[in-house]
Amino acid sequence: MKPIRYYLHNHKPPNLLLLVTSVSKIIHFWNYIIFQRSWRVRRILDKVLSNLQEGDHVLDAGCGDGQHLLYIAKRFAWLNIHGIDIAKGNIELLNSYISNHKLNNVFINYGDLLTTNSADQYSLVYCISTLYMIDDDEGLLRLWYKNTESDGRIILYQPINQKIEIRLYANLRKSLRTYEKDNKINKIYTYDDLKYLFNKTGWTIEYQEFGMGKYGRIGYEIYSYFLLQMSNTSNYLLFIFWLILIFITAPISIIFQIIDYKSTNKENDNAALIILKKD
Repeated sequence: MKPIRYYLHNHKPPNLLLLVTSVSKIIHFWNYIIFQRSWRVRRILDKVLSNLQEGDHVLDAGCGDGQHLLYIAKRFAWLNIHGIDIAKGNIELLNSYISNHKLNNVFINYGDLLTTNSADQYSLVYCISTLYMIDDDEGLLRLWYKNTESDGRIILYQPINQKIEIRLYANLRKSLRTYEKDNKINKIYTYDDLKYLFNKTGWTIEYQEFGMGKYGRIGYEIYSYFLLQMSNTSNYLLFIFWLILIFITAPISIIFQIIDYKSTNKENDNAALIILKKD
């Protein structure tokens, strides 16, 4: 068997996902449960999108396989939801799902965020764990300034600092192939880096919160340790073994992340969720 990193790291959905698109929703539900990032992002999206007007345009910048896009497309059917992604596999999967479920308010484009032209002014752009993948992040923020309405907003979730608590997990990341290695993602922001970038491009922080403190990191790393093992194996028995361990340890991971979610985290922790408005 091919290691599942072949599909995950290269954004190549297995044929099963293209044929039975409802499987995507199961995966999205699992990712929502297991990652506190999803809890934070969905809460903020619900709050901001509820204040938009019928017919407003929203951009999911780096929409991936539609984890957030498909959720808001159904929940906020009166909004026009746009998605842009550079991975053809993600676009194929999303277009298949949209066609099968007749989501008439969703518009998907294949392309680079910096060069894909916008036909509309956006009321909101949200970008989840994608900015650090963009070489010209300053140019992208300037483009969004141009392509958003005068009272437009950006919701940005971005990993920062990249502290690791569990040494075993840190060593595993060095020895195995990771998403970041395979996609040559080397940028690590600090909160000060982000603030400087926002100020330079005309954006002001309207709201911010931080996540992935010590307990959040421990919870995330427990899950990620077994996921990384599973994604790198080409042995069926080992795949099943690591998968079983993921399910066994998932409650522990979730408990640690709940503790972190309820805690007050700081800018020296590992994630920032920020709402930006124009100066």
